[in-house]
Amino acid sequence: MSGRKKKRSGRPFGSSLPPASRGPAPEAGSAAVAEPGQPDSNPPATIPDLPPPPQLVLDPVPAESGPVAPLAEPKVPVAPIAEVSLPPPVQPPVIVPPSATTWVFATPAPAPAPSAAATAAPLPPAEDAGPRLSEDYAKLQRRLPVDAPGAVEEYRFFREKASLAGNARLLAQCSIDLGAAYDAAGDHANARVEFQRVVAHGAAAGETALVGIAKDWLGLLAQSEDRHEDALRLHLEALGALRKSGRPHPLSRCLNNLGLVRAREEDFGDAIENFREARDLRAAAGDQPGVARLEANLGVACLLLDRDADAEKHFRAALAIMDEMRDAFAGGGQDLVASVCTNLAVCAENSGHLEEAGGLSARAASIYSDRENARGLTDARHNGGYAALRVGDHDGAIREFNLAAEAGASADERLLAAQSIFNIAVAQARGGNAEQARKTCQAARAEFAHMADAEGGRRTQEFLEVLPNANQSDVLEKMLGMAYVMRKRRTFQAARFSA
Repeated sequence: MSGRKKKRSGRPFGSSLPPASRGPAPEAGSAAVAEPGQPDSNPPATIPDLPPPPQLVLDPVPAESGPVAPLAEPKVPVAPIAEVSLPPPVQPPVIVPPSATTWVFATPAPAPAPSAAATAAPLPPAEDAGPRLSEDYAKLQRRLPVDAPGAVEEYRFFREKASLAGNARLLAQCSIDLGAAYDAAGDHANARVEFQRVVAHGAAAGETALVGIAKDWLGLLAQSEDRHEDALRLHLEALGALRKSGRPHPLSRCLNNLGLVRAREEDFGDAIENFREARDLRAAAGDQPGVARLEANLGVACLLLDRDADAEKHFRAALAIMDEMRDAFAGGGQDLVASVCTNLAVCAENSGHLEEAGGLSARAASIYSDRENARGLTDARHNGGYAALRVGDHDGAIREFNLAAEAGASADERLLAAQSIFNIAVAQARGGNAEQARKTCQAARAEFAHMADAEGGRRTQEFLEVLPNANQSDVLEKMLGMAYVMRKRRTFQAARFSA
């Protein structure tokens, strides 16, 4: 065997070495080294022990003309590796949290050369995008009112389904219903977000009617924050959109709410016109509960204009429907029934029907007590006491005024409680107990002074001055004139989905 030692190939076996550690290329005529796993084509007779590889020293590359090129990395010829076609990388799924819904009102980009029919109707009907989804949503609406417990979760879940399906119209309706559910749950911030989404994207999707409904809701939220100018603007914008839609129920709701903001601004004349038009729309649609609510609103507006006869007519019409359709006014609807009874009692007392006024006040008090509505109970008990005072039932008047004062204190209505206490003094004096009347009047006077109520201070002072002559009939009549009269309930009913 030749004394010339066989050079090792610089190719790595089994693992890649850094470029600086690769050996030089084999010389011509040297024995080829087989790939791992292949037989050697020229195996040596014996394999001597090889010394460790020498330290590699790289010769510099001769410079060509021009700038000196950087040292090139030594290259080792490597057999080409066959290209392997790899599948495209799998993109991880994008998880969208419920609070970050992607709005899909914008119409998807059209395919090249869209047809005339496609450009004329960019928003397909909800049935075309998913008939099963629309049917399921209709079932949800029938099964679960927006003000029912658990409505927020279910409507939010369905809103996400409509978003994923790309159904713009159904998504808008889901967002309105979800906003209404938030409103019923007292979450006005999230309700506003849902309605603002519809306003921002619905017009571009051709959903004018749904934009009108959303603006009507935003107007109600503005009313709840005493932003009456914003509320008036939003309701007027909604009214313009809904008149074009030809949908009577949303239009009547908007008219009712527009009348509400006008009544709160004491523009009762325009408010009555809005309420009347809304009532007629509800009557034409056969919605008797809606008619009753609007009759109640008309009654309050007329009562505040001192049009007692008109107010009484509207309240009686409302109460007749409520008594006939008790199931429609169960639960929270009972507060409206009690409010109508309270105001109708005021009309009855003004027209001299004192026993009816007392009976209506007692009915209202019973409802407010069951509903734990201390503020309403304060007015109902006070009105019942005043009706008893007018008919000469002094003991009954004292009892009702005492209950009114207790309810007022629990409702943190100290001024109303003080007024009822003063009326107790009037009843005591007219019942012949002047000494007790004086003590009661002084207690009421202290309350009025604590609240810096000048009117209450004036009445108590005048009462104490005439009290020594309480045995005279003209003085007793004067005392009756000093008493605080029946209270009116300024409770207009906003039109929401549950109304």
